[in-house]
Amino acid sequence: MSMDEHLSPQENQSESQSNQPKSPSQWQRRWKLGVVLIAVGLLGILAAVTGLAVYQGLQDRATIARDKAEAHYEAGLEHLEAGELDLAIAEFDLALRLAPDYDAARTKLAEARQTLTVMETPTSEVFSGVLDELFQQAVALYDAKQWDDAAAAFAYIMTLDADYRWKEIEQYRFDSYRLKGEALEAENRLEEAIRAYDQALRVNPAAQEIAERRETLALYVAGTGAAGADWEKAIASFGRLYAIDPTYRDVEHRLYEAYVGHGDAFMAWGLWCQAETAYATASGMDNNPTVQGKLNDATQRCEALASATAVPKPTGATPEPPVVTELPYGKLFLAQYDDDRKTYDIVAVSAGQTEREVVVRNAAQPAISPDGQRLAFQSADKTTPGIFVFNLDTGARIAITTSARDSRPFWSPDGTEVAFVRDATSPTAAILRAPADGTGQAQPLANGWSAAWSGTNHLAFTGCDESRTECGIYVADLGRGGQIKVTADQNDIGLAWSQDSSRVAFMSNHDGNWEVYTVQLEGGYVRRCTVNFADDGSPAWSPDGQYIAFVSNRDGIWALYVMLADGSEQRQVLELSMANPDWVHGQMAWAP
Repeated sequence: MSMDEHLSPQENQSESQSNQPKSPSQWQRRWKLGVVLIAVGLLGILAAVTGLAVYQGLQDRATIARDKAEAHYEAGLEHLEAGELDLAIAEFDLALRLAPDYDAARTKLAEARQTLTVMETPTSEVFSGVLDELFQQAVALYDAKQWDDAAAAFAYIMTLDADYRWKEIEQYRFDSYRLKGEALEAENRLEEAIRAYDQALRVNPAAQEIAERRETLALYVAGTGAAGADWEKAIASFGRLYAIDPTYRDVEHRLYEAYVGHGDAFMAWGLWCQAETAYATASGMDNNPTVQGKLNDATQRCEALASATAVPKPTGATPEPPVVTELPYGKLFLAQYDDDRKTYDIVAVSAGQTEREVVVRNAAQPAISPDGQRLAFQSADKTTPGIFVFNLDTGARIAITTSARDSRPFWSPDGTEVAFVRDATSPTAAILRAPADGTGQAQPLANGWSAAWSGTNHLAFTGCDESRTECGIYVADLGRGGQIKVTADQNDIGLAWSQDSSRVAFMSNHDGNWEVYTVQLEGGYVRRCTVNFADDGSPAWSPDGQYIAFVSNRDGIWALYVMLADGSEQRQVLELSMANPDWVHGQMAWAP
């Protein structure tokens, strides 16, 4: 029977039992055994003393003690020869108690103790029993499909004795990670599945089938993540996957859509000839009338362009789209670093204007209230730290907290509370809520280090489960209870809800530098919106849900950018500053 088929019921465990197997250690067993042997020895000594009292008139005490010491010494030698070190040590110790000048017993005692110190005892009955018990617990976890716990339990056994049933344990560990990956893949949790396959390959690097499965899945994830933001990368990933296995998932349709999307992007930028090439490739895969019409349009425009300019069709690198210098909608609040004063100020940028207005000096991390009349922020003034609320009409300022430990403020849907993160860089980071009028004490809301509150009373926050092994973005229903996990990386931060509460924008450094992503709650679909070697982050949704603003240093200076919500049409709005030392913890607020 294979291990995949070995699915015996797991024994019931109490709710207080830990996920990690708990059994008495080798040394705890030895200590108990030693206590028993010493107790037996003391009884023997007491019996010896009693015997001496009876016979003291007939024999010499020293002779009797010596005889008993020699008997214990001989017993110790027998145990030592049999490899029973614990029993040998106890016998030699008793011999010395009866005859402190018994040098041979002292020598053998030292020898037995040294041997016990330097050698492991995997063959001892006590230790073997412990290993057998741990092994059965690990198998029970495996049978219950608790893959992480099973793998950890088997790994723990290997730390105790690397030779104990090692072939079985290695196979169990490999299968635990492999089956975990397959389960996650079936649930469409693809990034987590890749990590599970990586763990399986670390156990068995020669597992070619899993290596191939991991590669195809990684190509699929890379393609879906790049779709809409970097069509060339999406086409490259899906193209490689299609060449490996054209029937893999929906890769053929994904590749087709990538070519169409690339063509649409070229058309939007006025690059007719590049659009013609992309549409032609898509039409070769599926003769869709709509795409055929797009191809005909692009072909006519390309031919007209070639005729007008009398030059060959453009080739080489795609030119950058023109730079937009205005915010397309509403008013955006963000923190701008003052290179001279070495601090942040909150500024506002309005649609149709290129100038920025200073709203609050020595302040960062703005959050606009639902009614658009108040601004919550973190103080950048070391003399007055904490979270504050600023009235945009009257200029009045209210202190919500007065601690430098508090940051990243955000509002409740009804505007009556301001929530924030305490100790955001600590493993014990907590999300608290407090009245927006500055009265009352802050109350716990969740555990995590980045959060946002939707208009439908859902809390998105970055945190971990109770075991701290499953981290990422969670969404909790504060009205009805319950929560779901939508991403799988503890560095998914800078959360911002879309206007309709269907998606969360965030920033993460999955590929080594920070990029902007969105995740759709229904289905958990993650879209990568920016793709470059620079840092992009601090996303903010426009109130109408059409745009996402973000900051980036892609052009050598920190600047504000705006893109469509699908990641396309990325444009610079205005330059900000040369330095931005705390940009990872920054946030922006977009008002109507």
